[in-house]
Amino acid sequence: MINHTEITQKVMSYLDEKQARDVMGIDVQGVNSETDYILICTGRNKRHLQALAGELEEWVHKLGYPLRAREGTAESGWVLLDFNDLIIHLFDEDQREYYSIERLWKDRPVATGS
Repeated sequence: MINHTEITQKVMSYLDEKQARDVMGIDVQGVNSETDYILICTGRNKRHLQALAGELEEWVHKLGYPLRAREGTAESGWVLLDFNDLIIHLFDEDQREYYSIERLWKDRPVATGS
């Protein structure tokens, strides 16, 4: 199994390849007891969100990280995939702006996609 930093970078690259927008990784190691990394991205539309969530769930599982929980739906504009040490938030534009998760972690190290 690859380490948490590597999986985060691989998932960010994967999201870029799948045309997710505004991909951002937040390192919360040592300050969050639930996870080590939070990834956030914006999908182009509900169909894109659904496809991203399904593909990510399968792809990350193949890398050795089984899905612990899935919340939300593409129809709601927000899907959360919890892989234990990595949590991925997939948003539509409106929900991304509304929740503004990156603002909550503004003092943490951030990596962005291309």
